[in-house]
Amino acid sequence: MVVSISKSYIFVTGTTNINSIPPTYPGHTLSMRFAAALTVVDDGGNLRLNGNLVTATNTMLTLVCEANGDWREIARCQT
Repeated sequence: MVVSISKSYIFVTGTTNINSIPPTYPGHTLSMRFAAALTVVDDGGNLRLNGNLVTATNTMLTLVCEANGDWREIARCQT
């Protein structure tokens, strides 16, 4: 997954599980809306979540990039 430093929202259309996201800069907030089912894996790489997230259509996940390159969960919403 490629994340632009100028984007704070992305629509994820793939179904491949997400284990890590390339870091951008400290404080970068990223909200993702998912089109389909996949798993965002906690501690699978640089993701620090409140447990694995199994998505469905329109699930939302918001993360913030930390100084060490990890992405930390701020919020999730499964609709």
